[in-house]
Amino acid sequence: MHGKIPWLVKDRIDINFVKKYSNLPQMNQNLRIAKGLVDNKTQQLLESHAMRCAGCGAKVANNVLQDVLHQLPNTEKQEILTNFSSAEDASLILLEDNKILLQSVDQIKAFINDPWIFARIATNHCLSDIYAMGCKPHSALAIVGLPFASKEYSISELRQLMLSCSETLKEQNCSLIGGHSAESEDLTFGLSVNGFTTQDKVLRKNGMKRGDVLILTKSLGSGTLLAADMRSKASHSNIQSALNMMAISNQEASSILVKMNATACTDITGFGLAGHLFEMLTRDMIKVSINLDDIPIMDGAIESLEQGIFSSLHEDNRTVSSYISVHSNLSKMAKYEILFDPQTSGGLLASIPSELAEICVNQLIEAGYQSTSIIGRVLKSNTEEPNIIIE
Repeated sequence: MHGKIPWLVKDRIDINFVKKYSNLPQMNQNLRIAKGLVDNKTQQLLESHAMRCAGCGAKVANNVLQDVLHQLPNTEKQEILTNFSSAEDASLILLEDNKILLQSVDQIKAFINDPWIFARIATNHCLSDIYAMGCKPHSALAIVGLPFASKEYSISELRQLMLSCSETLKEQNCSLIGGHSAESEDLTFGLSVNGFTTQDKVLRKNGMKRGDVLILTKSLGSGTLLAADMRSKASHSNIQSALNMMAISNQEASSILVKMNATACTDITGFGLAGHLFEMLTRDMIKVSINLDDIPIMDGAIESLEQGIFSSLHEDNRTVSSYISVHSNLSKMAKYEILFDPQTSGGLLASIPSELAEICVNQLIEAGYQSTSIIGRVLKSNTEEPNIIIE
């Protein structure tokens, strides 16, 4: 067949065919709950979060975690310098000659079908707790949850996971010294990481000084983007950019922040920027101001939030909003919600003396942290309660 009419027909057929892969039906998120088991309000809340997120969006909510930790018996020892109330990124154990052993453990559920990329991001994510304390990782033990499958497939999956992890650890001069594996419903991967330093070089969450500026080294938005991806509502380019951001190690950022005399530091993960910043403020009752427009945000994240696509941990992260002072107009903006978005392999948040801030930002950008930004400043300490002012 020749001519204009056959091409019009073919074009119509092609368009309708492509629509089948772009105009997707809403995924069924119904959560079957036996009648009378919970009240209607609770049932609606559970059903709204029936599609659970992976990555750090699958963490247990901070308020749930704290309620349980406060009920545990006291097992402190003289050489253990941290406890549950410390809320530090890693545990500190005092050794001989003033040396400190840092230990951390983290594990996340796969959010992508590529085990190589997932393991690389998960490995960098697990190492971040050590970097957040100004230390270098020494060795690590792997924790793998592998879904049941044929022997051939399991071998292939595990091989890609462990080779990717080993390569990522080697790049950062960290040794893989063992681990544990088990069957699980979902693919999960984590590390227990060791580091060594001296007591005077440990970088903690508390310690901010009045006049310090707050520097964030990576963009926010991975939580809402991964949630959108689960619903087939995220573009490939935005997800690829997010994966590239998550795959960046915090190794160089940590070294630069230490050289710039950082007074406090943490990494931004599951509890979001507001939640982790609040942990930094609590001990010294600090008041800080944050400029929403200065927060670096991943491409597509604001659009995703505007559509009401939130990670399943987002609402729990919002409980810290009682310590936030914000104008009602700003609180209605999608950009405000980025404060509570859970991050996977997020960047470092540090307080830096103001006179070194510009030098620090320039060095971080030169080192590859292109999204680095000064997002706020420390106003005062020893206030009645910790406070985050949003401008």
